[in-house]
Amino acid sequence: MAIQYIPPTVTKANRIKIDDVNNNFKSNNVEGALNELYESSKNQVKVEYNDTNGELTINSSVKVVYDESNGNLQIG
Repeated sequence: MAIQYIPPTVTKANRIKIDDVNNNFKSNNVEGALNELYESSKNQVKVEYNDTNGELTINSSVKVVYDESNGNLQIG
């Protein structure tokens, strides 16, 4: 008796339906919901690095500075 390999099946995300009882998504499938999550979150975090003074700024309000003299990060 020969053993036959059956590859696993893959279901595309746009074919997987979701039951969104809280109406969090416009889409009714996984692909659409993932796209909505991506679009709503892609611009929420903005990181800027100033290579002159080594300052890292997150969302224009949180500054992270590395102190080379003692190896500490200053966050504020």
